Amino acid sequence: MAKTTRPATVHYRRLVSVPGMTSHLAGAVDQALETVVDGVSFRDDWHRRIETLHADPPQSRFINNVHSDNLTVFGTLCAYTERQMQALIDTSPTAASADVPVSDAQAPIGSDYLHGIAYWLIVRDHCYVVQHPRVTSKAIEQYLTWLLQRTGILRNAQAIVLGSQFDLTDVGGDLDDVVSIEIGGLAPETVGGHDDATVEVTTRDVEERRSLRELKPTFTKARRVLEGLLGEIGASHFMDNMPDGAALDVTVNIGYRSKKRKIERAGLKDVGTQLRNLGDGDVKIRGRNGTTHGNDARLHMNMPFKLIRANGILLDLEDARTQLRRVHDRFFEDGSAASSAG
Repeated sequence: MAKTTRPATVHYRRLVSVPGMTSHLAGAVDQALETVVDGVSFRDDWHRRIETLHADPPQSRFINNVHSDNLTVFGTLCAYTERQMQALIDTSPTAASADVPVSDAQAPIGSDYLHGIAYWLIVRDHCYVVQHPRVTSKAIEQYLTWLLQRTGILRNAQAIVLGSQFDLTDVGGDLDDVVSIEIGGLAPETVGGHDDATVEVTTRDVEERRSLRELKPTFTKARRVLEGLLGEIGASHFMDNMPDGAALDVTVNIGYRSKKRKIERAGLKDVGTQLRNLGDGDVKIRGRNGTTHGNDARLHMNMPFKLIRANGILLDLEDARTQLRRVHDRFFEDGSAASSAG
């Protein structure tokens, strides 16, 4: 059956104030697009908006499909590599065969394969992002820094930081119900593809689990956490001596112990900013009645999006813009983002 829509997670971010920047983020981006160099504006020539990343091979990214009205800016962030080939597998043969051909294919002349595309909407200082594994909210944060520096709106020492916000509805909506923030997940290099038991490491507790399929997403910084606790040699020894068929689950809990317990909203905001670029599912809030049941503690919403064509991968731009605006409106209607209204 042909699919004309697909669900996607909309991630909420908000600009952390930049000293000396007089406009809100949407206005600053709009101003950057109006910057003219050699008689042509950044808005009217996509080549001026290309940021080249120092990688091997070199990566390029730029904002595309931009629509702005000063208070809001919508667009996509596209990432690609020039003249890179794409691997193809030939699945056409119908007769029995031990193997099928795999080959490299060059993109048509004048085109390059798109590595990833993210859809984003900025409303004043609030940013809503449908991420791609290769184009995350961190990439948007970095790109906006480059764009605003390149057009002279920011100095080279300044940077755009898009902080995340915790969704307190998962712990009843009350700051006093927050016991700790839990960071972690499976170390990706230890995850197997079978159903053997796994080992979870949280301080000194060890717990066996029956299946890998229902475990939380991988925690890509797990190795660094272990090295911080055990040293590089100790971490290597620990991982080398894991039981066969096990996967390592590293969890760090940030909590407070005091006679008078009071968590300030500003404190949670600072933590949310520091943890903004961890992977989906890596951050949870533990409440008085247990860990949050959501897949991530940072504010987000799942929404359906129309596809350009059935069974395709690209979202309809007009529908994407509408859906992202609906998320913004809902967050402010129910108060999820009211504390950071701007």
